[in-house]
Amino acid sequence: MSEEVEKRPPWSRAPFAKGHTKSVQHGARSERMLAPLAAEIEAEARASSDWPAHLDDARYSAEVASWCWSEAVCARLREFLAGSDPLEWLQETQDTDESVQVSEGGSSRRRARTVRQQSALEQLGRWERTAGQRRAALGLTPVSAAKLSRDLMLARKSASGMDMARLIEQAQAEDLGEVESGDAE
Repeated sequence: MSEEVEKRPPWSRAPFAKGHTKSVQHGARSERMLAPLAAEIEAEARASSDWPAHLDDARYSAEVASWCWSEAVCARLREFLAGSDPLEWLQETQDTDESVQVSEGGSSRRRARTVRQQSALEQLGRWERTAGQRRAALGLTPVSAAKLSRDLMLARKSASGMDMARLIEQAQAEDLGEVESGDAE
């Protein structure tokens, strides 16, 4: 190790250790930072008392994992925005890669490719929409849970051949019968 130090010029710094986070801005695109957070979000959601039992089925695992990943990205972006200057929220960057190709005849062709990186605030808005859509698709919002319950009830009705409207009318008639008999006493 002392030989490595001697080989480096005096003005250089030591190489970064494997797995360093010095170059991480917010971590919303870092699998290494998102994977443990997504797993934690999924574990907490599944442990919750209001977790829908049907989502424990293996066929929903990919969609649940995708929702948890979206929530993890949102959490990293929110954390970054909370700890940064509001002017940084709006900064977007553009990276340009240029290359020049010279042919045998001496002519050259220049190619440029520009990639726009959205600001953290724009990214958060996009990922919040994605997470919301995935929440709704899984039935984790109140409205989507109600729609899912209604759809399941209709599916059960059609599968069993029962007329749900008739059952509701009977239940209402029984309730009225109990109220009327209660009034007579």
